Amino acid sequence: MMKFSHVLFVLGFWLIAAVAHSQETIPYYNNFDAPNDTSGWSHYAITGIDDWEVGPPTNGAFSPSNCFVTGLDGSFEGNSNRVLETPVFDLSNTLVDYSLSFFHKRQAVVANNHYYLEYSLDNGVNWSLLDQPSAAKKNWQSATGFSNNFYSSFQHSAINLSFLQGNSQVIFRFRFQSGAANGQGWMIDNFSIAEETYNITAYPGDSIFIAQNCLQFNVSSLFGFYNQYSDPFYNATNFYFSNDPLLDVQDVLLETNYVNTAVSIENYENDIVLANELNVGEYYILYQHDALDSLVESNEFDNVGYAVLHVDTVLSMPYNEDFEGTGFPWKVISPDPDFIPVWENGSGYRHHIEGAHSGDFAWHTSKTMYFNDDTNTSNSNIQYIESPTIDLASDTGDIVMNLWFKNEIEANVYHVEHKLACGEFWSTLFTFPAEAEDEWDFFNENLAPLIPYSTAKFRVKFTSSYLNPEGLIFDDVYVGRSKPDLTIEQDKSDRFTATSSIDLDLKYYFFNSGTEDVAEATTTFYWSTDNVLDAGDQLLGTKTENNISAESRFWTSFVLTKPTTTIGTYYIFYVLDEALLVDEMRENNNMGYFTLYQQDIMALPYFNDFEVEVNNWRHDATLGSDDWFHGIPQGQIAGLAFSGEKAWISADTGYVTPMSRMHLYTPVFDLTTLQNPVMEFDMLHPLHNNCLCSRAELNMSYSVDGGATWQVLDTTNNSYNRWYYPIEYESGVDQNYYLANSSYLMFAAGEKSFVTADQYNSRDASRNTRYIIDLAFLHEYPAVQFRYNMASDFVDASYTNTKLDGVLIDNFSIGESYVDLLVEYQKHLMISSLSNQLRFFMHVKNQGNYISNPATVQYYLSSDATLDDGDFALGQFELTAIRPDLNRYVNVAFDGPTNLLDYQYLIYELDIANTNTESDEINNVGFWPLSLDSISVYPYVNHFQDTVVNGWHQYAVGPFDDNIIRYRWRK
Repeated sequence: MMKFSHVLFVLGFWLIAAVAHSQETIPYYNNFDAPNDTSGWSHYAITGIDDWEVGPPTNGAFSPSNCFVTGLDGSFEGNSNRVLETPVFDLSNTLVDYSLSFFHKRQAVVANNHYYLEYSLDNGVNWSLLDQPSAAKKNWQSATGFSNNFYSSFQHSAINLSFLQGNSQVIFRFRFQSGAANGQGWMIDNFSIAEETYNITAYPGDSIFIAQNCLQFNVSSLFGFYNQYSDPFYNATNFYFSNDPLLDVQDVLLETNYVNTAVSIENYENDIVLANELNVGEYYILYQHDALDSLVESNEFDNVGYAVLHVDTVLSMPYNEDFEGTGFPWKVISPDPDFIPVWENGSGYRHHIEGAHSGDFAWHTSKTMYFNDDTNTSNSNIQYIESPTIDLASDTGDIVMNLWFKNEIEANVYHVEHKLACGEFWSTLFTFPAEAEDEWDFFNENLAPLIPYSTAKFRVKFTSSYLNPEGLIFDDVYVGRSKPDLTIEQDKSDRFTATSSIDLDLKYYFFNSGTEDVAEATTTFYWSTDNVLDAGDQLLGTKTENNISAESRFWTSFVLTKPTTTIGTYYIFYVLDEALLVDEMRENNNMGYFTLYQQDIMALPYFNDFEVEVNNWRHDATLGSDDWFHGIPQGQIAGLAFSGEKAWISADTGYVTPMSRMHLYTPVFDLTTLQNPVMEFDMLHPLHNNCLCSRAELNMSYSVDGGATWQVLDTTNNSYNRWYYPIEYESGVDQNYYLANSSYLMFAAGEKSFVTADQYNSRDASRNTRYIIDLAFLHEYPAVQFRYNMASDFVDASYTNTKLDGVLIDNFSIGESYVDLLVEYQKHLMISSLSNQLRFFMHVKNQGNYISNPATVQYYLSSDATLDDGDFALGQFELTAIRPDLNRYVNVAFDGPTNLLDYQYLIYELDIANTNTESDEINNVGFWPLSLDSISVYPYVNHFQDTVVNGWHQYAVGPFDDNIIRYRWRK
């Protein structure tokens, strides 16, 4: 019976072992991610605790998502000797060489931990360290196992198994012997036993651009070498010249290069020299790796690659490029293919690099709007736009480069670079200044030091930064002999004139952007009813400029008699140097036109609630879309006009169009007809600049020179309300701080922008939608036009579900200044008849449109509601100046008469010394009923829902200083 039991035990053990060590065929791959990937694998503890698990580790597997690891969710177990055993492998085949490889990490803080990979040939009875001195290997263990701590990335380890081949029952095990527990231990992934393989792969090379006369160039590509181990290989590469991408007997062997390497080479570069000059066209440089066929590879058909060789024309001077046609293109060069391509040819669409200098095409970096902080804003993001090759020896005399640009950058990191004589190295020619003005500028660079060279290339370098600047736009490149170049610059689309004026003083900005002086130049002007100059247009006259210095710019003007004074839109064309007496860099930029809006001067005072007409109001956009419209608002926020039904609105049912700058123009006003003009309007402006869903900002500008220049309309004194200045309080004192809102979306950097409806306007404001400004500083100008400028930023697509209404403007007026002080409400002053003091507060409002002078308020007690000589004088309060549409908070305590029962009214008289001339003097006197001992019915309940709460009043005890304005009760 005992013998039979022993036989059953041995048989059972054999069956368990057979299940645990099922035999696997070769090749074998396992990444432990499929449900049955652990079949045949087992693990146990020799001593201590077995903590091998399969699953997603804390720091990720080599191939997501699973791997074998000790301590899957935390630290491994300390003082343990645990093993992970593989299935049984049949390595009896000796005709091919097998390789064992895997990826692993090792982490243990203390040093007394050991990592071993062992094998057994007798079904696990005896184990030996997997190593053999002559075996090819990579990142392999020593007699003490694998080194401690390799955790920053997965390490690939491999060994040739030829010393084990011929055995049919081979098991491997990973044995981790730990001391103190601290770390994740051993992570094993992507285990394989497969045929030993090598392979060299030829990948496509970079495109090569050379000029016809460049016979030497560099070929760069990725040399791919799959090498399971660390053994180097001596490779021979043949380079061929070909007319197609296929290697055949027609191709010409150029040279053979050698390299000894054990790994892939990311930038495998070789210099190639041609024997003869090539014709313009496209060719191929073929490269054949392992040209001597000395390596047995897993794939012998991927050793040939190629680079495309583009041979360009060498251009003669003068070289003029406005990027409008189909001439020789500039090329975009990006060293890193992972970066978002930034250079584009077309009209710029960012706020300070919009449009083009001439025509519709320029090179610009508007795509910087898509940059994110993770991958595209490091200083390593450098991209270029590269010119064709220019022969600098094709002309004589002084040679210059002239280029027009606009930019918005925070540092001098943008450059124009050049290289000469088919060289590889670039040198800086010009550094763009860090500017943010929305106007085109130019530079001239003397190329005299480069003239001995027949070939030159230029490139403009873009460099990003963490501040995400807009970048750069450039246009109209000239390379040639030193000459002048005459143009009229800056915006010419918003000129205006009055129908009442027979003459027009046309102001314009005259440039000589060239490098030579001009003794005399004549400009001819024509009047047209359309934007095409033809024979039917009327000659207006000529203007001669004398002694025009090189690289000069100045404002000048031409006085003309208008052919008509009829309301309408007209065009004034100019032709510079119409007789072609001046030899210029460019002759195609001498003609242009001004758009002229002729309209009536609007009479003052002016008020428009936009219910009936919007005569002489217009709108347009200088970037993106124009969302302004006149009508009935339909938005969720901007859903009602301030009066009537209609108003001026911008996109009230959704986003203001992103990346836009749009303008709403008022009529033209003669401000000389008022003594002290003041502008007022109601505006709902919810587009706060802290909103991530949609960012839009708004300000106002004016022109007094017919639209030639526009200035930001700003305050000149304290007579204003809202405008660009939110009110903030300094902690501890009652001092208002007016730190202006600013915007980088307007024409100049840091232009001020209107406060929005959700920005604080002090406790003394009744509303956040009334905007008032004193225009006395423009009183002397007979023709002034104003415009609202609204600019919107890029909208992040992740916020597209958040809709934000646009701006709504209503009740626009320009009129005479006035002051009107009053107390807007009446309340019952409830106190005890036994009180010997009267303490109360009230608000004195200036409902005029101009700041008041300081004034005195006198308070009385009276038996009736009429102020007369028999009333009891309580005392006075000194009002400081009150800005328009704001209140002054009054908090007083007066000693009363001996018997309050003799009085029924508190009477106030504002501005008793008449320091203010007011539009309404009658409302300066008012009264509050004096309700003594008035609460006699109980219970008494007050929910404070009424606009005026009778009886309740606030006052300060202690020193009466300005802090009572800050620290006060509010309902």
